[in-house]
Amino acid sequence: MKVFDYRRAIKDLSLVIRLKPTYANALNNRAVANWTVKEQQNACEDWKKAANLGHNEAAKSFVKFCN
Repeated sequence: MKVFDYRRAIKDLSLVIRLKPTYANALNNRAVANWTVKEQQNACEDWKKAANLGHNEAAKSFVKFCN
């Protein structure tokens, strides 16, 4: 996937998250896209939110990449 595609994914996922802020899968997916385009702070914020919502994969990513 090209960087442009990740930026588009971030934009689309942001819309989904605005509509449903507790959608942990969308937060996790946006975190992965943000990490890929070197937006580490944004990625860590999303992983933390998703982890707090009970998303196990996000919790693991937060511990691995953000601590």
